[in-house]
Amino acid sequence: MKKLFLLMFLLIISFINIFSQNRLYSLEELMKMKVYTSFSEAIADPENVVVLNVDGGFNSVLPAGFEKIKNLQWVRIADAELYSIPDYFWQNTNIQYLDLSGNRLKKFPAQIQNLPNLKSLKYAFNGLRAIPDFIWTIPKLEILDLSENSLTNFKIGTQNQTKLREINFS
Repeated sequence: MKKLFLLMFLLIISFINIFSQNRLYSLEELMKMKVYTSFSEAIADPENVVVLNVDGGFNSVLPAGFEKIKNLQWVRIADAELYSIPDYFWQNTNIQYLDLSGNRLKKFPAQIQNLPNLKSLKYAFNGLRAIPDFIWTIPKLEILDLSENSLTNFKIGTQNQTKLREINFS
């Protein structure tokens, strides 16, 4: 009887852990969560990283082990000298808030359109020259910050965008 109870208890805990990893948190909940401020800290605890806020040079690439982090919802990787974002990063489909400002990302990775829960995208100070049409089709996007880029010719397409409420091109 004790073994059965223990087994049931472990199954319930496992289910709760699986469910909580796939759950989208509100901004208020995210602001109360542990903030991982270094890649080494995050890579050491990949299952629990939901909020990541990292500044500084990473030799132009995300560090080895980053592919193990799969539960991101709020991400800020700024001033990291990144030229590109690897494909495995975009498997974090629960990302809601993404700040890639201050890198060297001269174009939008097409995989951004595969983030169905993305609400805020900050892509300032990157040398971006054009805005692809797919940006306007991200269904939950509310905030788009493209300030301090090299945008020359672009059109704002809001035909599929009902939630977008703030755009910054300054």
